[in-house]
Amino acid sequence: MPMRKLWLGLAGLALLVSAGCAGKANVQTRKRADFDKKLDRVLIVFAPERLGDDFVVAFRPRFAKQLQSRGVESQYAIVEGELTLETAPSLSEQAKEFQATSILSLLAAGGTLNSNGSVATARLNGKLMDLGLRKLVWRADIEYTPGGTLVSVEERADVLVRAILDALVADGLISEQPKA
Repeated sequence: MPMRKLWLGLAGLALLVSAGCAGKANVQTRKRADFDKKLDRVLIVFAPERLGDDFVVAFRPRFAKQLQSRGVESQYAIVEGELTLETAPSLSEQAKEFQATSILSLLAAGGTLNSNGSVATARLNGKLMDLGLRKLVWRADIEYTPGGTLVSVEERADVLVRAILDALVADGLISEQPKA
């Protein structure tokens, strides 16, 4: 009986620790060697699917604010929902209206669910299209683990924001330090 209590105690501790983890993200990228511009006006297509509406609501303003602090104006594209009856304007129309110089897409590319149906891991494909060149200039494979339920959705979103920003900085696409 004491051994069973020990195992139950350890299992409870492991559950508590995993519920309190902030999550992690790993981003692998490839940039076109002859592309040396910095982002300035970017239309963002963000469709992470199963990460949830609360995550999207937390992620979007944080990412936009971090881009803006580095001199990048951004706007999120209007994308169609699964059961939407209205057709969203085309990306090219939205980019033209915003006067975007590039389109950054961050789209769901897979992942795994826990036994309770929540996201255990998410994979996103990132692509940056330079509209002047009409070429894909950057790609990213993003592996994201949201972390535990005791961590706020804002903190979980910050993990993904930071990872993507770090990748864009490392590839010379945005400034490292926010502008004063």
